[in-house]
Amino acid sequence: MFEGLNWLAVVVSTFVSMALGFVWYTPILFGNLWIKLVGLKAEDIEAKDSTKGMIISLFGAFISSVALAVIIGWIGYGLVNGLLAGAGFSFAFIVTTFFSQDAYEKRPLSLTLINSGYRFIYFLIIGAILGLWH
Repeated sequence: MFEGLNWLAVVVSTFVSMALGFVWYTPILFGNLWIKLVGLKAEDIEAKDSTKGMIISLFGAFISSVALAVIIGWIGYGLVNGLLAGAGFSFAFIVTTFFSQDAYEKRPLSLTLINSGYRFIYFLIIGAILGLWH
């Protein structure tokens, strides 16, 4: 199942997805609104040790990159297949889960869109990397 995987592409896509998160959740894009919607203050985020979250996110990004690389290997490489696999995987398993869970938890739609939008773009980018770099 893992033979033929480009492990360097998996590692690069893992770190690219982390970099996207760093930008997505900062004031450059959605950080201020996200902080408000989750009920925190900027000081709470700055004072908090985020090491555990970063390690968990890094591990999750790596597993997601491996899983998507395997799927792309099954359907065929190339930009279009990478983008389709990323979009399909994200929408089928990630975005729908956010919408369902957030509906039950009565979270604001804007928070759902920020979080699921990040994952959708994240999977498009890693799909493109993994689809092209084989």
